[in-house]
Amino acid sequence: MLTATLGLKLPFFYTNFATYYSVCRINITTVAMRKLALFLTITLSLFFNSNANAACANVTASFTTSVTDICGATPTIISFTNTSTGTASTTSGYTWYLNGTSFGTTSGLTIPTTSSISIIGTYTFMLVAFDTATFCRDTARVIVTIHPIPVASFTIPAGTHCPLVPITFTNTSTGTTGATTYLWTFGNGGTDSVQNPTYTYGGNGGTYTVTLTVTNAVGCVSTVTNTVTTLTTPTITISGDDGTGDLTNCLSPIDTTTQETVTFSNTTPAGPTFTWSFGDGSPNFVTASTANFTHVYSSYGTFTVVCSEVASNGCIYTDTLTVIFEKFVSASFSVP
Repeated sequence: MLTATLGLKLPFFYTNFATYYSVCRINITTVAMRKLALFLTITLSLFFNSNANAACANVTASFTTSVTDICGATPTIISFTNTSTGTASTTSGYTWYLNGTSFGTTSGLTIPTTSSISIIGTYTFMLVAFDTATFCRDTARVIVTIHPIPVASFTIPAGTHCPLVPITFTNTSTGTTGATTYLWTFGNGGTDSVQNPTYTYGGNGGTYTVTLTVTNAVGCVSTVTNTVTTLTTPTITISGDDGTGDLTNCLSPIDTTTQETVTFSNTTPAGPTFTWSFGDGSPNFVTASTANFTHVYSSYGTFTVVCSEVASNGCIYTDTLTVIFEKFVSASFSVP
């Protein structure tokens, strides 16, 4: 007796419709039976395969996941909601897949078991709805991605930091892209959003907590803090008088005065040395004394006077004045 086996994909129904197909094996004993079996194979295969891939009029597969974007490679439980629609949505069978592997079956719009993912990457969840009345199926997919979290870090230049001297912070964060955003807070109310900021602290000195917050395109956040200390420097205070109680002398157009004598005072506690720059191109005046002295201006103009001292901690502190020695501009007009 000649025996053969044919594999046919035929519906094989269980109560929950979890399995849609089984293999029907037919023993063939005669030529006539072989011909009949071949006919049945072709006919049934065309019928079921075409209906299985046809658009379902009575059920449209759809579902949602509890999350679609995850920050960091930590175990995450994904839950699902079956939102399939159609007149057969409550009677159809459903199979749930993760990256092509089935992890659950349901009947009607019941909630399937959860799924756990934990590794950086992209996961494709798929729902296949099977209408048992018309033998057709419909498919829906949702992509869930676990994103790497950026790692925030930055460096501060080594050494001492003097007040009023700009400090450049170098961003050494990793896992960033062109869409990454940065938020800096400098511990004294100052902020910035550039990648590598430069910031200047005031003259009081102190220790400040600097915080960098890095956020990638999908909202994954990393934060790091560091401290920076600026040295304390004393306050320098100078003043001046051109004989009129201030530093402004505006001459009339007919005044022939060509020189201006200014008396400068320094009320700062005595230090190692003070360096005076008068803004008129004359040599700097270096002295350890805080006694009053005079300087003569021999040209008209506006001059910036700077007195500076190097403190014991190496920081330079300064004070400035403005001297004005000018003539009024004479203007006249006539009416024809």
